Formats: sequence, C-alpha cells, structure tokens
Amino acid sequence: MPLTAAWVLSNLASDLFDDLQDQDEKHHPWIQWPPDQVMMTGLGLLFAAQQSLASLNTTQETHRAILERWARTGLLAAQQQAAERPHTTAAYFRQIAAKSGMIYATVTWSGARFAGASSETVAALEEYGLAVGMLLQLRDDCWDFGVESAGDLQAGRVTLPLLYALSRMDHPRHGQLQTLWKTVNRSPEETQEIGVILQDMDAFRFVVAMARVYEQKALAALKPLPVEHTATLYSYATHLFETLLNRTSQP
Repeated sequence: MPLTAAWVLSNLASDLFDDLQDQDEKHHPWIQWPPDQVMMTGLGLLFAAQQSLASLNTTQETHRAILERWARTGLLAAQQQAAERPHTTAAYFRQIAAKSGMIYATVTWSGARFAGASSETVAALEEYGLAVGMLLQLRDDCWDFGVESAGDLQAGRVTLPLLYALSRMDHPRHGQLQTLWKTVNRSPEETQEIGVILQDMDAFRFVVAMARVYEQKALAALKPLPVEHTATLYSYATHLFETLLNRTSQP
C-alpha cells in the first residue's frame, strides 16, 4: 500500500507540474488555480509520496535501494523536463526515456524488489516498465498532435510526429511545413494545416510503428514470468497500444 500510494501521489504531482509548465488547457481542476497554489500542492504531493516511501516495511537494504532509485529517477526526469527541445529523433528518445520510461521502470523495479522477487524477475519487470513508459509517451504525443487536437502544435512543443516529418526533406510538402512551423504567432488555421501535413507525410503511422515496437518489448519482457502472474500487465500494454491505434485511425 505505501509503495502504491507513493506512485499515485508522485504521478499526480508530475501532472500538476507538467500542466503548470506547459500551460495546457486541459480539464483538470488545477488548471483554474493560481500558479502558486498549483506549485505548493505539487510539492505537498511529493512530500506525501516521500512519507509513504519512508513507511515501507522491508529490510534496511531494500528500503535504502528503493529510496535512492526514486531520488535518482526524479532528478533525471526534472533535468530532462527543463532541457531544451529535442532537435533530432535520437535526442527525443533520450528525453522521453528519462521523463517517462525510467519513471515507470523505477516503479515496476521497486514493486518487484519490495516483493523479494528474484533478480531475473526484477530485471524483467524493470524492462517491462521502461517499455510501457515509452509507449505511454508515444501515445500522448499522437493524441496531442492530432489534426483535431493540436495542443502541442499550437504551443510550439516538439514531439516525435513533427521531428519525423521535418526529417523527411524529400517530401514535396517539407518546405511548406518548415515555413509554417517557423511562423511566429501562428493562427489556428495554420496550426491545423501543419496537422494535415503531418498526416500527409505519414508522421502518425511512423509513431504508431514505434509504439508497436515498445508494446512488443513490454510483452517480450513478461515471457520468462509465470502467465498467471502477468495477465494484468500483458492486458495493460496491449490496451495502451489499442487506444493509440483507435485514436489515430479516426478520420
């Protein structure tokens, strides 16, 4: 229970800080709060998460390992969250590995370590968490970059669909895409056109293909483990990919 509580509280704090930084117009209640209230609430959630971790009933060695792993992961995620926008797909994947992949890897690793699992099981669940974290970020990128939901585009955030499209210099609409992307104070219509260009350049198909790779990595990580213990994890990974597929296949 304390480990689960720490994850829920940390994840919620991350949502608050992320929305505060990006100024997203989502339907979360804290979107209407003053910035200082969001900041203090997020900090309070993080301290509550630390309190939950402190109450873990386990050996001193395991307790220390979990605390150190969560601290290192949090520092790395914060560093990458504040880093400059990625300009290449390689830089993008390094950034989301730190901001999402390693966070989920830490959670699944911690659960296995706390349960006293074998080193092989701990490693398998850590690999599963890393793949799921990457898959989640790819799904969110496609959702926010869709033609109907252009939140990332309008805000000028760089994610994988755009990076892939900008790398396709041989495409006839590449020049138009570059011009529109560099336009200061783009109109909603121009942002909408960028989304259409991304569709024309198969940017979303590329991201779906990459998401499939991470879905398969997650499922492969579970293969050495007993099926009766991994059914929920297996279903979760396939569900994440299916929600991405269903959203991007809509006209």
